Amino acid sequence: MLLGKMFPDLEHNREMNVFSSNITHRSFVWQLTALSFVLGLILSATWSTVSQVSRAGDAPQREGLYYGNSENTDQKLQGEIKHLRVENQTLNNELAKRNGGADTLNQELKDSRKYAGLTDLVGPGIQVTLQDNKTHTVLGSDTLSLVNLIHDTDIAEVINELRAAGAEAFAVNGQRIVVTSAIRCVGPVIQVNSIPTTPPYIIQAIGDPKSLEEALALPGGILQQIQLTSPNMIRVDKMSHLHLPAFAGSTLMRFGHVPPITAQEGSKEN
Repeated sequence: MLLGKMFPDLEHNREMNVFSSNITHRSFVWQLTALSFVLGLILSATWSTVSQVSRAGDAPQREGLYYGNSENTDQKLQGEIKHLRVENQTLNNELAKRNGGADTLNQELKDSRKYAGLTDLVGPGIQVTLQDNKTHTVLGSDTLSLVNLIHDTDIAEVINELRAAGAEAFAVNGQRIVVTSAIRCVGPVIQVNSIPTTPPYIIQAIGDPKSLEEALALPGGILQQIQLTSPNMIRVDKMSHLHLPAFAGSTLMRFGHVPPITAQEGSKEN
């Protein structure tokens, strides 16, 4: 009381301080704590996955390239990451229910996760199967014979054509394609999201099946180019139902940051 009389401003600030209020008794505090814990687990599991994947790309040949227990280990880690992300979304849903004003924000979060490829996605679309030409022997000394192999550029070109035709989501051999995905040859191996894959390469795309099929069939397009080598190297199927798995890789950004909102931008939003 004596300090309050001597320093009335100090007493007023203490009354207005949010940390002196009863906010610690609100129900969402423990939920935010749980969310922070779950996100920490996700980051730890993601780092472990990246470490495992970086050591899995030394396969010496094209066929049967994934040896030992590394495949099972990667699949187990990816399954754990997906499980943690599902739990995180469940907590977000529960938080939205307890705080009615957060419903819109929670829906925006769901949409963002869908577009980012962090959730499973189902819908109609198209399935493209790419297979090496088994009727010809490929010799490393004969560059002309390499046309009988499916390359990373072939997979990327199929995806680009489908994306231009309005495809909404992609997966290659069970690996979800997101903005950070890479499809590249590492020696004799094609890696998708740094995971070694073997032929046949199955590309699944969700979208209008008719439009996607027509896009691949354009004269001079990728479908026609591969068929010139062998019709058996590519197959296109329209699908009424596809199930694309969620992306299970790292989503951590080390260098990119969201810029702060300026006063002028804030006034425009209001």
